[in-house]
Amino acid sequence: MASLGPAALARHARCAELDPKNANVRIGLGVALQNVRPDHGQAEAMFRAAIELDPRSALAHNNL
Repeated sequence: MASLGPAALARHARCAELDPKNANVRIGLGVALQNVRPDHGQAEAMFRAAIELDPRSALAHNNL
């Protein structure tokens, strides 16, 4: 697994801008937010956004 640092957070944020309806991108951004900052409130918001996009996403539910 790639290292989760500030560059990874920036890449995930850019992907979320480019593909805002992709649940997996939201999950990745949430994980990056948890591990880089840690910003658990924003991470939770990303996981909830992923669930809205894909209610069956076990990964999003698991990260809550």
